[in-house]
Amino acid sequence: MAYQETGYRWWNSSFRKDRTAREVLRLLVLDTVAVRKAFPQTPEIFRTHPRYGGLMPALVAAADAARAAEGRPPAGKLRYGYGLFQNDLQNILTNEAFWRTPAPGRQAGEIGLWGDIAACASACIKELDNKFAVTGELYKAVKAYNGRGDSAENYMLNVKDFEAAILAANL
Repeated sequence: MAYQETGYRWWNSSFRKDRTAREVLRLLVLDTVAVRKAFPQTPEIFRTHPRYGGLMPALVAAADAARAAEGRPPAGKLRYGYGLFQNDLQNILTNEAFWRTPAPGRQAGEIGLWGDIAACASACIKELDNKFAVTGELYKAVKAYNGRGDSAENYMLNVKDFEAAILAANL
């Protein structure tokens, strides 16, 4: 799942060059989808939210740092996926600490745990456990992790293909 979510970014050796693992993970702030059904449906809804709106400047700064690592200028926009497994911002409703907790080994003003591999894995496993409790099947849980519809189906099939390739390489 990590490769499906963010492998296109971290697999590139020039992206990883001269960066610690923590720095690479901190720069995996992706997903700029414009139309969402999940909270927050728009950046404005997030910005004006009484509980979470105060986090927006730090999250936008993290998104702009990720853009800079991509060789792109700052956009001042909120992104929705954080860390190796792209923990979606909608999960702030059930795991607020992932976004609010000061980052381990942080620079001034850094919040969020997406630079911590253990926190990323824990959030992913928690989400998959929740999806599995509903679906009762591993690959249906993987599909639900991504959402619904054709794109979620393709996501699940890609994860299965990556798993098969890894298993074949290790035999």
